[in-house]
Amino acid sequence: MFGEYGVYLDGVIFGRVRDGQLFIQPTDGARGALRNPAGAIPCRNARPHLRIACEDLDMPGHVLENLSLTVANLTKKRLAGAE
Repeated sequence: MFGEYGVYLDGVIFGRVRDGQLFIQPTDGARGALRNPAGAIPCRNARPHLRIACEDLDMPGHVLENLSLTVANLTKKRLAGAE
């Protein structure tokens, strides 16, 4: 259901690893991190995620910067839901 591993930053889960592939939650920051963002389902019954392709890992600084935006987007969404 969850995948093999969860990927966290600052206590916020933003992705998962399954079958050697990295999937991240589809936020504006995530889409900005990828050259060709494409939806993918990491496992059965999961919501759509974005799969990070090998060519995106050629720009680790760019990917990390935008994944930080992803975590900020998710934190903002989580805090808005708590109100």
